[in-house]
Amino acid sequence: MKSQQVTVLIGPVCTGKSTDIIKKPFDYVVSSDDIVDELIKKNGMSYSQFFLLDFNDPLRKKQRWMFNQSVKRSKSFSNIVWDLTNLTRANRTKVFKNYPNAIFHAIEFNFQGFEDKVLLKAEKRGKETGKYVPQEIIRNMFSIHEEPTKSEGFKTISNVNIYTQ
Repeated sequence: MKSQQVTVLIGPVCTGKSTDIIKKPFDYVVSSDDIVDELIKKNGMSYSQFFLLDFNDPLRKKQRWMFNQSVKRSKSFSNIVWDLTNLTRANRTKVFKNYPNAIFHAIEFNFQGFEDKVLLKAEKRGKETGKYVPQEIIRNMFSIHEEPTKSEGFKTISNVNIYTQ
């Protein structure tokens, strides 16, 4: 197999990460949300209800197991995207550890200056789809965000300006 390319999407919820990857030709997408969607459908619950479950609830444990299986499967693909928030260096370091010989690219979804719009979009998404994320959690995402740097191991870092697309 040729060398793996791993693209790490970086940005809080409702900044267009999942929407953007649909436009790009990746072989495999690592996404926790896809797993949560599958589990809530099978168990007749809402997105919000799932995240209210205790961390050690069997369904939350199953979600983590399924995510780990997805990561294992991804290793047999060449062009992978990590569709999680990946907001901190510590979160991104976990991605690097899974693919020791890969070439890494970052796509940062710039939200600074548009926080109120992101919060409104999240509120609208919650009402329309049931995927509700409390505003205090989103605000925390804003506050913990660390911009990616090449010193982390990224070959390229590109930016998507979420309100100029």
